Amino acid sequence: MYLHIYIYVYIYIYVFIYIYMYIYIYVCITCTSPIVKVRETDDLQRGNKSSEEDNKRLRREVALNEQAIKEYAKQGHAQVNIYRYM
Repeated sequence: MYLHIYIYVYIYIYVFIYIYMYIYIYVCITCTSPIVKVRETDDLQRGNKSSEEDNKRLRREVALNEQAIKEYAKQGHAQVNIYRYM
């Protein structure tokens, strides 16, 4: 008879501890301090700024390469015309 009571108490305590741990972990994960959030935001903004600068630099390089290719094609076409009319 008393064994039933012990089993129920044991199960009740086990479930209570499990729920308490789950809530504790959830609160620890979701409720970070504002200072940490500010640092993370600063890091993300810094990374975004560096990515934008890299993007601008690479676009500039692509434009210069395209312009160089066009110039090279013009010079090649001009040389062909010179050889053709010689």
